Amino acid sequence: MASNKNFVEDFYNKLRNNAEYRAYVMNNPKEAMCELHGIEASSIANVDFEIIEQEENTITIMIPSRPDDYKPDQKLVAKKISNQTIDFMYKRGIPGFLIPNNNLRWTKLNMRRSWALKEGIDL
Repeated sequence: MASNKNFVEDFYNKLRNNAEYRAYVMNNPKEAMCELHGIEASSIANVDFEIIEQEENTITIMIPSRPDDYKPDQKLVAKKISNQTIDFMYKRGIPGFLIPNNNLRWTKLNMRRSWALKEGIDL
């Protein structure tokens, strides 16, 4: 099998340029991600996907999850709710995944590895 080292870029280009595929991913994100990564939905049964479509004149604000021990009357401490704050200020948009916790980080990394293997690349 020939390897495709540009598989991630190809995916985002397809999302940008293929209206039918974009609609499929928007309407069926989990199914599309499983298909893309070459995994069974049962392997990520407890994972949900939410797609936020970037709009030309909209600033999208991502709010971190509350800590497990959050109480409505306590002040949120930035260290507890965020490992890093990043402002993405690019003119043409930022495709990618926002991963809210370490378990999902490993889930996504395993998905990415499966995707790479499907493309003929052994990470």
